[in-house]
Amino acid sequence: MNYRVHFLDKQEAFDNAVDAFSQSAWIGFDTEFVGEKTYVPILCLIQVVTEHDIFLIDALQVRDLSRFLTLVENPAVLKITHAGDNDYRLLNSLFETVPQNTFDTQIAAGFVGYNYPAGFGKIVERELSVSLAKSHTVADWEARPLEPKALDYAVEDVKYLPALHHKLTHKLRRLQR
Repeated sequence: MNYRVHFLDKQEAFDNAVDAFSQSAWIGFDTEFVGEKTYVPILCLIQVVTEHDIFLIDALQVRDLSRFLTLVENPAVLKITHAGDNDYRLLNSLFETVPQNTFDTQIAAGFVGYNYPAGFGKIVERELSVSLAKSHTVADWEARPLEPKALDYAVEDVKYLPALHHKLTHKLRRLQR
């Protein structure tokens, strides 16, 4: 799983990237936000994984996210998430986005025998034999520049979504679920 990682903090680079990966049959994504300090959560980072690339989108710098939001609503593109209800609730409350064609690895794991809700690290470790360093789950996502360890965490949060989707889908089919 060698991905090229791109940090996008300019509108034009973001628009070009979304135009490119919106042609994919699927994307995996996650969000990082601050919800504890404010009444309205602040979207800070969007992580997107495609077949060969991971995009870390600085949502504090890239102001027009409409291309990405349209992709989330596009039923022709599968969106892979883990505990995606948080991401979808955030995008809906901030932008009135309603997701289409989603696969949640946490929900799928529940259907193949994991206790619900199973954590991402546990599922990755059991399904893919990879131990994740989850030390930056409480990073200050508003801080700029982002710490290298926070960026590593952000990459790991989406890097394994495609492989999990593949493994869990196979198990779901085998169990006829």
